[in-house]
Amino acid sequence: MPGAGPLWREPAGPAADELSALVGPVRARLLRTRDRPMTMSMPAAGVNLGPSGLTRHRDRLRGARLIIRERRGREAWIIRTPRADELLALSPNP
Repeated sequence: MPGAGPLWREPAGPAADELSALVGPVRARLLRTRDRPMTMSMPAAGVNLGPSGLTRHRDRLRGARLIIRERRGREAWIIRTPRADELLALSPNP
């Protein structure tokens, strides 16, 4: 199956914290930066991702109902959900 190779590899090292272990380090950083609504371009520089990579992570977070996307004029704003706030409250911020 294409793309299945990484499933069998051991992680490079332990996750920095519980949230990173659960959702991955990039998505954990995205959730932590969403304490207020932001456009998609705002966090892109902070996580060193291009638009397609950021969109992929955003879609995964939306699928888990951890963020919602809201259209305001020409911009798409991303807002952390109460479900994400509860998850963040369980995981200490590193």
